[in-house]
Amino acid sequence: MQLFSVAFEGSRSGGTALFRCTPIQNNRWQLDLEFDGIKATFTASDCHQAFNEMREDVGRGYVFLCNAACPNFLLSAMLSQSGGLYGYMIQSGRVARNSDVVPTFSAANRQSVGTVCEQVNFKERYFRMVADGSPIQVWQ
Repeated sequence: MQLFSVAFEGSRSGGTALFRCTPIQNNRWQLDLEFDGIKATFTASDCHQAFNEMREDVGRGYVFLCNAACPNFLLSAMLSQSGGLYGYMIQSGRVARNSDVVPTFSAANRQSVGTVCEQVNFKERYFRMVADGSPIQVWQ
């Protein structure tokens, strides 16, 4: 079990969200969370996927200030299989390197975070650019 505290901003309030990531059976992870009077549990193949499911469900209208909420944060298959507790923070102009690995729930500034849709779009563009040999661009 891993316990994380993550700052959040909402339309009516801000504060600290508490996340607990626990491996469960069949290579699944459970994310228990508590913030702004909300308590919920999400289960997915890794903690980052569970976090994004939470953002699309009870997290709508909130901004979570952590690496996992940045559009240019993504997981490799190996990092996902390890629970998604770490991922790559992709930099412009190059493919991901080991030095780009960061903790999923470490703090990020407000200007760096985005939506789940932005993250999905970035991931698709990133893999297309890598496959084409194009220069990697973090922002459109």
